[in-house]
Amino acid sequence: MWPEVPPHVPGEPDRTYTKVMDTGVDTASNETAGSYYPVDPSSLGGSTVISPHTDNLFKRDDPSVLPRTRTVACVTLLGTESVGKECDFNNDSPFGFPTTNDYKTMQLAQNRFAITVYELHSGGILHKGEILTPAARCSPGAVVTGGDTLAWGLTDADILAWFNSHFVDGKPA
Repeated sequence: MWPEVPPHVPGEPDRTYTKVMDTGVDTASNETAGSYYPVDPSSLGGSTVISPHTDNLFKRDDPSVLPRTRTVACVTLLGTESVGKECDFNNDSPFGFPTTNDYKTMQLAQNRFAITVYELHSGGILHKGEILTPAARCSPGAVVTGGDTLAWGLTDADILAWFNSHFVDGKPA
């Protein structure tokens, strides 16, 4: 609770700071169709919009966003869940192209995250929900980086999509 920060007023331009604690399992990110590469969880987050009057961009190191920050969103990993499908990948080729008959079976999965949006002024909860990353798919171009689970990690786009679908004019939808 920071009483010196003005309260969030729906429809007025302000921002929310987003802290991501863990991006989840991220082994499907090098698939040719996705092209999202894994990042350090500390580099995700920043300012994202819950008001229609701002720019929909993250500004990680821009101090000009601080006076407009009225809320904080905390994102925590709840777990990685199988989607009930398996893929076989060639185990000795980094791109899954057959070079031998040594195959590895991977479980397709999704990461599930809890998100809670707090107002800085009062410390009260404005909204909470879950973010589910897209389900991975079998692809001969996937890079099998270890483990037996193939899943997409959390991205800035996933967080922005949640905000855009759960806030209208700065109010929970």
